Amino acid sequence: MTNRIREKCSRNASVLVLLKASHAPAGATTLIVSLGLLRTPTQLLVAAGAVVLVTVVDWWYGRVSGRPMPLWAAPAPPPEGGRHGGPDRRPVG
Repeated sequence: MTNRIREKCSRNASVLVLLKASHAPAGATTLIVSLGLLRTPTQLLVAAGAVVLVTVVDWWYGRVSGRPMPLWAAPAPPPEGGRHGGPDRRPVG
């Protein structure tokens, strides 16, 4: 069972690296499902509901607090050519 877990974790990590994505808070759910730890449809529904609940709460918190979510996201690059989007006409030197 240990080799199976190691294989699933490395596959998950490889996909995240290839997609240049960060680890989702509910990323462990993928591992739990792929290892077959959820054996009944009811267990799967409860896990899916938990993922949806975490996603909704995170989205709601981001909207209410005004904080960009996720916190580790890179800020948007500044517009090309200076502050106002036009060419930068400051003198050189």
